[in-house]
Amino acid sequence: MAGITDSAFRLISKKFGVDLVYSEMISSEGIVYGKPQDFYDWEKKKWIKLSKSLELAKFSQKERPIILQIFGKEPAIMAQAAEILIKKFKPDGIDINMGCPARKVVKSNHGAALLKNPDLACEIVKQVKRAVTKKTLISVKTRLGWEDKKEILKLAPQLEKAGLDFLCLHGRVYKQGFSGSVDYQIIKKVKQKLKVPVIANGGIKTPEDAKKVLATTKADGVAVGMGSWGRPWIFTQIKDYLVKGEYQDLTWPEVKKIILEHAKLVHQTKGDHGIIELRKHLCWYVRGQKNAASLRQQLVKVETIKDVEKVISQI
Repeated sequence: MAGITDSAFRLISKKFGVDLVYSEMISSEGIVYGKPQDFYDWEKKKWIKLSKSLELAKFSQKERPIILQIFGKEPAIMAQAAEILIKKFKPDGIDINMGCPARKVVKSNHGAALLKNPDLACEIVKQVKRAVTKKTLISVKTRLGWEDKKEILKLAPQLEKAGLDFLCLHGRVYKQGFSGSVDYQIIKKVKQKLKVPVIANGGIKTPEDAKKVLATTKADGVAVGMGSWGRPWIFTQIKDYLVKGEYQDLTWPEVKKIILEHAKLVHQTKGDHGIIELRKHLCWYVRGQKNAASLRQQLVKVETIKDVEKVISQI
């Protein structure tokens, strides 16, 4: 199972059995051309100089295996960015994002926009593959197509030929964004065409969903993104359900302990500013509570761990 998120949430997800984590998307141009700035390394307890993009690429050894995810449109720059990341951080793999539908990303011909130019997409994979070490896995996270979900049936084998080690496939086209039905049958057809592993992604919100997707697609694994927001324990639940046929729901006292642990991890990695970044996660954690609206109003204002403790004590 794979998940994509920020460092503190990757760490909390590791506690709950996620097998592989992806970093946030990192600009290849930012990696290559970004100017060094002063950042405080909370793990090493000292000031360091990194570009803003390289700061995003930092990770704890506890997060391994980890894939650093990059985006861009220039093959040579993508390859150089991958080489820099390998030399500086030695991740377990490099992922090339070809699926992000965000307007600002697509407008710059990055992310899902690469689906409109298969030749360029394949050239990026070729050059990145040549730039990294033999032990470094190269993956692509993409969608079924720009607007036609059958586009991937032609593109996926081309990406494999270009040097792809595994494919993470979201079962929607770009035009759908994150709404509409997920086509797992197309993922199944892609799996049948490729020799490299295929990870199915999209619409997986429960252990039951994960089991159904694996049964339908025959994929080698599933990637959970939004389904883990505010519920990092979903990875343990999925594993239990696949192996035992059942899983346990957490009690709110247990959830509160996880929230506080998450807050402490954020503070350890990013200091007080990390608590501000945590606000969105805190709001996801309280979904389903009777007084969720009131709790969210308070959680979007927290600035310290004590603030977090005060609000969640109401649950």
